[in-house]
Amino acid sequence: MQKQLEYGTTTLDYDLAYADRKTLGVRVSPEGEVSVTAPEGTEMATIEKKLLSKAAWIRRQRDFFLSFQPRRSERRYVSGETHLYLGKQYRLKVHKVDWDIDEGVRLERGYFHLRTTAPEDQERSEKLMRCFYEAYAAMRFPALLKSRLPAARSFYDGPVKLQMKWLTNRWGMCRRSGSITLNYELMKAPVECIEYVIVHELCHLGEFSHGRAFYDLLGREWPGWEGVKERLERVLG
Repeated sequence: MQKQLEYGTTTLDYDLAYADRKTLGVRVSPEGEVSVTAPEGTEMATIEKKLLSKAAWIRRQRDFFLSFQPRRSERRYVSGETHLYLGKQYRLKVHKVDWDIDEGVRLERGYFHLRTTAPEDQERSEKLMRCFYEAYAAMRFPALLKSRLPAARSFYDGPVKLQMKWLTNRWGMCRRSGSITLNYELMKAPVECIEYVIVHELCHLGEFSHGRAFYDLLGREWPGWEGVKERLERVLG
């Protein structure tokens, strides 16, 4: 059930569920949603007291997940505009063609060449650019995951399935079933940054939450990961 808690000038929306358990748990999802699971019969005063004591932690968790959210600038898809590919900027050249079959995007001699029947149609041009990133991600992402998978077998021996999507609020995600999803947007980042996100998600298969155990594992798998994360945010910020 949906609940609200007012404290100071802040309103906290959260989802409350009761379960056969002894302790009261608070969780923040990567989307910033707060969920509370309380022992059956717990009074609301007890639940709200717990939430108030966790307010600072909830704020830190939301800020943490926000740091992984892609930040995109507006694109007009006109000649002279720059677009990223694997961490490097390339200027765009837009060409008008007469037939749909000739449409597409190619990276040649240091330029993105976008061929379209309607250069004034930004939505169409964006779709063509996305098709370019999707095609190259389909070649890059599986190979990068495969190269990192052997090390992950030291802490996870289950199946791993790769999915690729355009995500609006994160670089990657994983499920306990072993499914890892990578954001196509990562094709704009340096290869090192893509590998970092893959390692980050693989570590979640060993430690699903963002607790101390997870960061200990991430630190073992990728010492100095903080610098790569900062680079990812800097390049795609």
